[in-house]
Amino acid sequence: HCFNVGQAFMNACEALGVRLEVPNGLRADLLPDRQLRRLAARVTTLSVSAESGVQRVVDEVVGKHLDLKQVERVAACARDAAAPLMVHFIIGFPGESAAEVNGTLAFAAGLRERFGAIPAVQYATPLPGTPLAALVPAPAVEDFGPAFQARVLGMWPDPGTGVWSDLLVQSCPKPQPPASPTTAPPRTARIAA
Repeated sequence: HCFNVGQAFMNACEALGVRLEVPNGLRADLLPDRQLRRLAARVTTLSVSAESGVQRVVDEVVGKHLDLKQVERVAACARDAAAPLMVHFIIGFPGESAAEVNGTLAFAAGLRERFGAIPAVQYATPLPGTPLAALVPAPAVEDFGPAFQARVLGMWPDPGTGVWSDLLVQSCPKPQPPASPTTAPPRTARIAA
């Protein structure tokens, strides 16, 4: 059941002078340009969910059946409306290759470079009772709090301002104690295709 920003809803918000925040990503294919421009005047940040930057993963692994060209259309419209846009991605799905993970990261970076879209990349987290959990054996996790704390994966300059910006990643490793002076800090892994 998708939240669709309908004309009657926007009419009511505008008549009442109501501001909105939609933290979960909207479906790009259900967000016409006219509605996006109207919504942009009422939110701090627009948000859409691409799930992946690779069409096969969106269609066959996630089962969303969203044409990624619609995400690019929304990103262009948001840029033209001077509206900040966050695009949500998930990496690490069962059945997703390392090359496809890298493809998603490249797509996210491209949206940032071309349209100024803010990428939010989360790791696929198989929560108990979800279809994803049924696909992979996962250890029982008692405390999901740390599983949803953001950390920075990478940085690059904003094409408009030259200011370095963060790529947000949600990570689920257990917090580690600080490295002792005799212990080398952990290395950041790079996914190889």
